Parts: sequence; C-alpha cells; structure tokens
Amino acid sequence: MALVTGGAVIGLGAQSRADEIRRRTTLVSGDQPLVYTDSEREAYTTLQSEGKNYNTAAIALFAVGGVAAATAITLFIVDFVRKPKAEPHKQVLMLPTLGPGTVGLSLVGGL
Repeated sequence: MALVTGGAVIGLGAQSRADEIRRRTTLVSGDQPLVYTDSEREAYTTLQSEGKNYNTAAIALFAVGGVAAATAITLFIVDFVRKPKAEPHKQVLMLPTLGPGTVGLSLVGGL
C-alpha cells in the first residue's frame, strides 16, 4: 500500500510540473504572450525533465505496488486452500480405580 501511496504522491509532483509548464506557456501580458527568454527556456526544460522523471517514478511505484498486492492476494489464497483441515483432537483419560480388593487404571476415550 505504501508503494501505491508513494506513486500517487510522486504522480502529483509530475502533475504539478505539467501545470506549471501550462501556466508559463499560456500567460499573457495585455494582449501579447510573454516573451520566451533564455531563462524561460531553461525553466521550461527543467520543468519538463523533472516532470518526466516524476512520471516514470510514479509509474514504476504503481507497477511494483500492484505486483506486490497481487502476490500477497495469491499467497493468501494458496495458503487458505492448502491449509490442512483441523481434525478433532482425540483424548484419552487415565482414571485410577479403587474398590474393595481392586486397584488399577481405567482408560476412557478413543485414540
């Protein structure tokens, strides 16, 4: 579950980078779009690179989390199916017997 949660958090980071790129490319000053300077190009390239890295990491975490969940479910099912059925416990009681002129043990129960 932690892997899927981590994938979601990193995916949000990738989405944040995409939103920032969209914001930077659609801003206007008056009726004119903003001037695409060298610093804007560098910021755009950095945001795009970070977004791709975050996206790749999020996909990897989702995939590993999914495989871990599927493996856990499979192992639980296999364990449940292969678990030996509980047999009732058989008990034998040894009881001393005392009587006039007799001493001994009696076995009560079944094997």
